[in-house]
Amino acid sequence: MLQGAAIPFVTPDTSPQVRRMIALGASAGGLHSLFTVFENLPDTLDCCFVVVTHLSSTHNSFIPELLSRHTRIPVCRAENEPLRNGTIFVAPPRFHLVFEEDHFCLLDQPPLRYVKPNIDLLFQSMARSFGPASVAVVLSGTGKDGAEGIRSVKAAGGITLVEDPSDAEFNDMPIAANRTGCVDFVLSLKDISHQLTEICSQSPPCRTHLS
Repeated sequence: MLQGAAIPFVTPDTSPQVRRMIALGASAGGLHSLFTVFENLPDTLDCCFVVVTHLSSTHNSFIPELLSRHTRIPVCRAENEPLRNGTIFVAPPRFHLVFEEDHFCLLDQPPLRYVKPNIDLLFQSMARSFGPASVAVVLSGTGKDGAEGIRSVKAAGGITLVEDPSDAEFNDMPIAANRTGCVDFVLSLKDISHQLTEICSQSPPCRTHLS
């Protein structure tokens, strides 16, 4: 992980413990993918969602508003908000978003492998903080971001999903993730929604914080 100042800005509260943490990473073409996934998810899932994209800071700031048009699940920026089930948190621009145990932190650091926020960093920190309760989803995008994070989530006992490269508008990221050999499901966008619904309906595994 990048070294440097971490700025904690979301702290745990007294709400029920997050049962599963589902992180979705996307880049080029990924907005359509995100819209489709969330359009086909029920709004009653007992889990927490985090979305990271590579869009410019200008566009990134509007993602919560755009995403809200495609789901009834509450959507907010990951700023000054307690982690809670039944919510979609969107990573802010200009910082890397990571977990420190049960809360978010911002890393004020340069882009990692040319992208910021970085999907690998989020996935890797999720694996450490949530262990087998982690779910990582790689959607449309160029480059390889997300692949190393997929390895970490799988090693921690979590579940990994990838958008079918043949369906993705830009398939570099799904292909790179799939080549790790650590992907549990390669699915169409609607099938990703159905699989996430099934995952959230199951009893969550015991969480373990990894060193």
